[in-house]
Amino acid sequence: MLLAGLALQLPDRTVAIDLAGSALYASLVGLIVAIASPRLSGPAVALIGFGVSTAVELLQLTGIPAALLAAVPPLRLVFGSSFDALDLVGYAVGAVLLLFVHGAALRSARSSTRRATGRSVGRAAERSDQRTDQHAARSAEPAPGPARSDERDPGPAGEREP
Repeated sequence: MLLAGLALQLPDRTVAIDLAGSALYASLVGLIVAIASPRLSGPAVALIGFGVSTAVELLQLTGIPAALLAAVPPLRLVFGSSFDALDLVGYAVGAVLLLFVHGAALRSARSSTRRATGRSVGRAAERSDQRTDQHAARSAEPAPGPARSDERDPGPAGEREP
C-alpha cells in the first residue's frame, strides 16, 4: 500500500491519481492504527484513518506544514503541499476500502484459527476415542478367576469341598 502510494507520486497529476493517492493515504493511516491496536473494530479503524487524514488535510490551511516542509522536504509525503477539498473525498473512499479490507482480514484470521483449532480438537478426540476403545477391550476380556469350574474357593478355613 505504501509503495503504491509512493508510485502515484511519480506520474503526472490527474484527478484519478489524486483520488487514488488520497484513498491509499487514509487506508495506510488506518492500517497503522489497526496494527498498533488490533482489538479495534473495523469501523473504528476506518473512522480513525479518515479522521487523521482529514486533520492533516485541514492542517494544510495553516502555515505549520509549509514550515515543516521548508525544514524537511520529504515530509511532503506525509503532510502534502496544499489543501485540496477533493482529497477529503479520497479519504472517505480509502476509509470505506479499509473497512472492507479489515473485515476480510478478520474473517480470514478467524477461519484460520477455527481450522487450526478444529484439527487439534480432532486429534484430541481421536486420542480419547483410542483410550475408550482400549478400555472397552480390557473390559471385554474375561475376568481373572478359577481356570477350571471344579476349583472352588477354599473358604475361610482353607478347606476344599469334596
